[in-house]
Amino acid sequence: MDDVTGRRLVSDYLSRLQAAAWRLPAQRRTVLVDDVRGQVEARVTGDESAAEVLAALAAVGEPADLVAAETARAPLPADPPPRRHLYSEWGSREVAAVLLLCLGGIALPLVGPVVGLVVTWTAAGWTRLQKSVATALAVGTPALLAVPTRSASAGHWTLLGIVLLLPLAGLAPAGYLAWVLRRSARVGNGAPIAG
Repeated sequence: MDDVTGRRLVSDYLSRLQAAAWRLPAQRRTVLVDDVRGQVEARVTGDESAAEVLAALAAVGEPADLVAAETARAPLPADPPPRRHLYSEWGSREVAAVLLLCLGGIALPLVGPVVGLVVTWTAAGWTRLQKSVATALAVGTPALLAVPTRSASAGHWTLLGIVLLLPLAGLAPAGYLAWVLRRSARVGNGAPIAG
């Protein structure tokens, strides 16, 4: 037989054994592969035909069967419990939306909250209903502040209140959206909660 063919058959066999033994601890895997390699070298000297090499390898045993026997002899330790992955709904768009609604009204009155609402509608962390509630809060808060009063002096104070409080109008929708994401993370299902 061609010596290269015999070495290739043995190498393929030992590779299959390594692959089958991947779950064994490193030391047990090394001992098993070294032991089987010794058995193979005792049976295959290099003068055999391909059929004789295959018969010798079959006599040693199928790699999967050898690993199963090793595992039955000394069971593997139990797998550690899976690590709990914390899931967060806070993607970059969600963070940007809350910050623009919350701080954008102070830094850029009117523009910040409007951009915050646009970003809110493009974010995936909230349902359409939740986005609608946030929009209603953003529009409704200044509207409630603008309710006219009967007296002229009170109207003057209402206008002053609007000018002073309008930058803070994004706080209500920002707080609502942040609460929704926090509640969703507590539930832990990763899906937006209707709300």
